[in-house]
Amino acid sequence: MTEADEALTSDLLEAWHRGDDRSRDRVASHLYDEVRRVAGRLMRGERATPTFSATDLVGEAYLRLPPQSAGGPADRAEFLAYVVRVMRNVLIDRARRRGRNKRQGRVGSLDALGPGHPDLRAESRVERLLDVKRAFARMRAEYPKETRMLELRFWVGLSNEEIAALCGVSLRSVERAMTFARRWLASELEAGEGAGQAVGA
Repeated sequence: MTEADEALTSDLLEAWHRGDDRSRDRVASHLYDEVRRVAGRLMRGERATPTFSATDLVGEAYLRLPPQSAGGPADRAEFLAYVVRVMRNVLIDRARRRGRNKRQGRVGSLDALGPGHPDLRAESRVERLLDVKRAFARMRAEYPKETRMLELRFWVGLSNEEIAALCGVSLRSVERAMTFARRWLASELEAGEGAGQAVGA
């Protein structure tokens, strides 16, 4: 993306912060192709379905963008990370609905279901998605810069060099932040699994 494109994105985001719906829609359109590629990455772990595609995911996420974003994303990097979080919420909500619909339509009790039953797999997937969401929220509260870099790498698919240029930091800083963030997130997820096992014991 050129400097002019970056400047336009920043100007549109600033206007969106002030409550300009047209600027919100313009920045969403301006970055649509990039967000669509991100949605494709997020959808790789989803079951193929003709009724919900990466394009649908972008559309549903854009519908959830607020009319005013005071304190929201200030630049392209923050906007992409922000939309990633919205799209993850869309996928979590869809997984919950699938699990709820299956529970309402099934016959018999939960005790009769084996561990490989699809209803249980759907519920486990929702819990896993929620675990990741909570872990990222905790990391974002303590280490916002590192979290944003990991989101740009993990979900947006940018290289370390691209993240360094986008965030205005050195490549070495990105590499250190990435190592720290991955270890921190893995530790949080492992601790969460241990707590869940202890509760279920």
